[in-house]
Amino acid sequence: MFLCWLWVGETESVTREKCRERFRLIGGDEEDQFELVDVRLQGSVRLDCHFCNEKDDRTPKIWYRQDVLRRQVVTEVQLDMEGDLQLNRVYVTPDHTLVVNNISLNDAGIYFCHGSLGEDAAFQYNYLLDVVNWTQVPLLGNLSAWRSYHNSALSRNVTVVTEWMPWGSCTSCNRAAGEMRRAGKCRVRQPQLIELSCGSMMLAQLFPAVSSITRTIPDFVQVEMCTGGCVQNVKTASVTNRTRVVKSQGSQLSFTCTG
Repeated sequence: MFLCWLWVGETESVTREKCRERFRLIGGDEEDQFELVDVRLQGSVRLDCHFCNEKDDRTPKIWYRQDVLRRQVVTEVQLDMEGDLQLNRVYVTPDHTLVVNNISLNDAGIYFCHGSLGEDAAFQYNYLLDVVNWTQVPLLGNLSAWRSYHNSALSRNVTVVTEWMPWGSCTSCNRAAGEMRRAGKCRVRQPQLIELSCGSMMLAQLFPAVSSITRTIPDFVQVEMCTGGCVQNVKTASVTNRTRVVKSQGSQLSFTCTG
């Protein structure tokens, strides 16, 4: 028997914040060249021009954008120029973080930043901003519930996969027992198109028949029991020489250990 129910106790932050991991391998697959950032219509997003948990080096940077199909030329992101940053819809902070407020479909596309002469281009601070407009409430359950969700919601005539986000910490705060969670984002793969969210407005515009199938599929939040106390604001030691590999469910992966 599978356990699965609607998750209504928590909601996503109004502003999405995204950065790229320094130790994540950038694969040759086209969809892995960009960090997919799905933002709700009229929401806000902050895109970092430096790696996660690192500080900006304070050298001049420029943000660029291109359409998702990459048929148009790359252009600089047009910034608003009000003296008070809070009055601008699109602006860059002193540490070169790009902020876009009140997002519309016109903001969707590929964004990346590097120095004015191409410095740091190899670091690939690349993002695919995907605007979504759906009201599907994420489903909540354990791994067995996800298998049921996968066999029903994801067994469609299109290629739909779950992209798992990192696990949250184990906590028993305000709970009867220890619990840990991770979000599973619904993604759709279409030939000649970079991987998009199931509720993508770009997908609805480019492939309406596919979107009519995928836009009703909710995301999934996996919840598992764990052993842990209610510990808050505790810093843990960082592991050096690590590499993060992100693969979708069902992909193949192999490791080689060299001496």
